[in-house]
Amino acid sequence: MTQRSKLTIWAVLCLVFFGLGLASGYFCWGRETRPTDYRKLLLQVANYMDGLEQQNAQLNDKLAGLERQAEQGQTASNAQAGAVQQLQTENERLRSGLELNAQLQQLKAENAGLRAKLNPAGTAPAVNPN
Repeated sequence: MTQRSKLTIWAVLCLVFFGLGLASGYFCWGRETRPTDYRKLLLQVANYMDGLEQQNAQLNDKLAGLERQAEQGQTASNAQAGAVQQLQTENERLRSGLELNAQLQQLKAENAGLRAKLNPAGTAPAVNPN
């Protein structure tokens, strides 16, 4: 056998197997067993679309509810931040008041000590220290 005849045999075999594969593929998947009912198919598509629209509406409602909750949470957070700021201001004011009270007590004690030095005999002071 020559080289050319071997090549021809291989080419013919490949074409035969390709044709058999094409024919069997068409036989299994290419032919319709019954005619397509387009009205039924259209109703199925319409029902599917209605279901998708209902799911979309439910998800939109859920999203709106979550956005309202987030907004309320933000409002509450802002209110709490304002309350915290107000409490901090009040705390600072009270601390400064305590410091002033401590300074006043220290000054009163110093005043009483100085008065005691001025009146060593124990005479009553003319001015009330309070």
